[in-house]
Amino acid sequence: MCQIVCPVALLIELSLSVRHEGTHHFIFGLQVKGSTQSALDGLSYWQLDELLNWLKFYVNKYPCIGFVIGPYYETNGDPTIHLKSLERTWIEMRLQRNNLMKIFPPCNQFYEDDKSIYWCPPSVSANGETILRPRQLLEPGKVLARCACVQPELLSHPRLQTYLNCPPEATRCVYTADNQEHTSWSHLGLLINFG
Repeated sequence: MCQIVCPVALLIELSLSVRHEGTHHFIFGLQVKGSTQSALDGLSYWQLDELLNWLKFYVNKYPCIGFVIGPYYETNGDPTIHLKSLERTWIEMRLQRNNLMKIFPPCNQFYEDDKSIYWCPPSVSANGETILRPRQLLEPGKVLARCACVQPELLSHPRLQTYLNCPPEATRCVYTADNQEHTSWSHLGLLINFG
């Protein structure tokens, strides 16, 4: 286990390689070899959010014992312009994620045998009751889609797809590994494999 240095000093650099099992490789306080660029540059908002949530967990658990001087902290321990920019980006990203969750709330889900069953409760507003439909939502920067409850006027959104073998008008969908080998997000330039 490594020693925790300081809050965002752990914002560390990600190596450009990803380990075989899919986890990120962390290099503490260094920059990408042969570059003046930080390895965090180019991360999506969602990747940065996951990294900062990991950081938040460690900051709350371990005391600060010093600073790593480099792209995030000055020699006197003050945050650099780069760190302040990352923090602003994170705040903006959190607002975007919260807005996306309001527009596309998660489906209810339960497991039965080897099936996942998704359903959406009706939405009640001042205009009356709206029937929401379960759809696969591929969020920006994510690799796996999640189930979202979608209002009728948003069903044609490009990041949404119906579940295989689930009628478009359904309020409940059954998902098994057998009925969905892969989902094509080709209109977004992606192919997601589940098998």
